[in-house]
Amino acid sequence: MPCSVVQDLLPLYVDDACSEQSRQLVEEHLQTCDDCREQLATMKVTLLPQVDEAQMQDIQVIQSLAKAWHKTRLFAWIKGIVAATVSFAAIIALYMVLAEWKIVAVPAQNFEVSQVYQLSDGSISYRLKATDGYELSVMKQTYDEQGNAYVQGYRPLIKKKAKLEYGLHNFLHRIDLNTIGIIDVSLLDLNNEHLNNSIPFDITGTNSLFKQSGSELKAVYYGTEENSILIWKQGMELPMASEELERYWFDDEQTEKQIPGEQAD
Repeated sequence: MPCSVVQDLLPLYVDDACSEQSRQLVEEHLQTCDDCREQLATMKVTLLPQVDEAQMQDIQVIQSLAKAWHKTRLFAWIKGIVAATVSFAAIIALYMVLAEWKIVAVPAQNFEVSQVYQLSDGSISYRLKATDGYELSVMKQTYDEQGNAYVQGYRPLIKKKAKLEYGLHNFLHRIDLNTIGIIDVSLLDLNNEHLNNSIPFDITGTNSLFKQSGSELKAVYYGTEENSILIWKQGMELPMASEELERYWFDDEQTEKQIPGEQAD
């Protein structure tokens, strides 16, 4: 095969693009021709770097795409973490509102009144018990212009089953029948966070937040004016409290208060 033909085939031979038959003819010629072998060596030196440069460009493009993908993935991961954190905080805040905020008034039909007794100081003792078996968070009381007192229990939207026998859901209460305690606004500490809960329930005239109006209580109810159950009203004859109940309320030497058992009327 002439050298001119072989040299025309050398680019295809270097690129491995010639036929098998042409390859064999070129290789047979190269075994005996120094000029064509030299031409082949020169061609490999000039052509191979071009191939390497093209490959490097492809590699650089791939690397750029990989970096961009990693940045996008990192940004998406950070964005997901932030979104998850905000969502978790919102869920916790919502739970705190539903489980801790004392906004649900427990209606009168969910309570029963028992053990209403007159104490030696003229006040009365009585037991309030929630019949639905759920805890109470706070007790508040209000008065109307007619001298009626209304006791109202509150709990969060998410109510909890009472785990203990005694608590606000089942406890003894005491109220003075002689005077109505009215809040003296000038004595209030408006920054006192405890004012958002219940004002002390037992009005005995010793609390500095109260002044005495001199008015007598006409009746005491649990609930509201529209939905209530009677605890006591003027003219109601009450049994006298037992010695055990008197000690419960007035014996300051008792270190642990034990709620007296129900006494016979």
